[in-house]
Amino acid sequence: MVYQGDNWACFNFETNKVTVCDKKKDGHAVYAYLRHRNGLDADVLYHNTKGCTTHTMSSKKAYKYITVCESVWGPDWCHRPVVYMP
Repeated sequence: MVYQGDNWACFNFETNKVTVCDKKKDGHAVYAYLRHRNGLDADVLYHNTKGCTTHTMSSKKAYKYITVCESVWGPDWCHRPVVYMP
């Protein structure tokens, strides 16, 4: 699980699902950013209202890391460091 303030994202290795949760109702969308192991592609999963959403992903071995970001005007706020996947 990775946090950005009160918001968070989590990859479930048993189900290959990513959950993204926006715990604040501040008008800023929250998203999980997953980087593929090939380094050329990434998935961005948004949740733009307070609450959580879950997405099924491709193989868990396809991803190098996950981070969670909040979409704001200007550079987005993203959790650093990212959480690396085994």
